[in-house]
Amino acid sequence: MVVSDYTKLVSGELFDAMLMNINEKFIRISFQRLDGAGLHFRFIMRSVGDLEEELVDDIVAEFEASHMPNELKKVEIILENSVGSEDLEHLVFAKQL
Repeated sequence: MVVSDYTKLVSGELFDAMLMNINEKFIRISFQRLDGAGLHFRFIMRSVGDLEEELVDDIVAEFEASHMPNELKKVEIILENSVGSEDLEHLVFAKQL
């Protein structure tokens, strides 16, 4: 599988934004490029409280500060083992068991 330079750029910027902004409740973080234009981020979590919502907001804000404005179109926080809790096309973080 060939990974585009754009995918590498987004992966690196998302990873940088995650530093110091995740805790033990984050299970996996992935993204995909939407048809047309824009990005979709998915955060799969063990559980979600105010702190986790704040951490996701921080990740999104840091990513947007280093990337093109208005490119992030969709952000999902999904509980692990719920319907639709599969990863998106590009996995950036997965908690080791």
